[in-house]
Amino acid sequence: MRFRTGLALAAATLLPVLAAPAADAATTPSVNFAFGKGARVDASSKVTINYSLANLPKGSHVELRRETGSSHTYKTINTLKAVNGKGSVTTTAPTQGRWGYRILVLNSKNQTLTYRGHWLYAYSNISISKFFPKKYSSGTIGVGNRLLAYDAKITTDDAMDLFATTRNTTCRSTSLRMGRIHGFTGSRRVKVLQTNAPAASKLLPFDTYVTLSANLTGAPFAVHLDEDPSNSADTYIGGTVSCYSASGF
Repeated sequence: MRFRTGLALAAATLLPVLAAPAADAATTPSVNFAFGKGARVDASSKVTINYSLANLPKGSHVELRRETGSSHTYKTINTLKAVNGKGSVTTTAPTQGRWGYRILVLNSKNQTLTYRGHWLYAYSNISISKFFPKKYSSGTIGVGNRLLAYDAKITTDDAMDLFATTRNTTCRSTSLRMGRIHGFTGSRRVKVLQTNAPAASKLLPFDTYVTLSANLTGAPFAVHLDEDPSNSADTYIGGTVSCYSASGF
């Protein structure tokens, strides 16, 4: 009987623990947010963050933090109203790079109750020369009554790649400016090639200032010149690539 009584007491003691109900998910604070114009923006541009808060406990506060400096340390950049519902805040994007953003709900002891995080990609232009496999002659020259600043002077008439990356990049677009002089026949075609997107191309006639823009997917890409039919023209190309890293990779 004593054995049975001890077992009964042990069971009576354990049952409330084993049967304790799980915490009500509805009482857990929650936060969500999104960048108003998407997560890919120009560096140092205005960024609007739309957020929603729910089930905030009494005495809690809400902070917007982002990575800062070369160490990418999270720091508070804004204190948000600790009110259930939707809100928005506008801030300035950092310099070129990939930066983490977080909205945190903290209690009165400054302990984190929950948070949500997203990446923001801040883009700046870099020279296409960053991708060149070798050094080309650069400078300015008059083309079609305009001054062309070029990063590469191409003297060969053969088909060639000005450059071709072999790995993914951090770039979203490129803008090229081109001219072709010292030759009088035909037109040379210039192409932006990607491994997972259609080519963008323009014909480059004699003594004509031409621009070519293309969206990039982040996959390997190349700037390709078709064969020049004139057998005597020089091709001049300059331009920029919009990337979220200074190297383009």
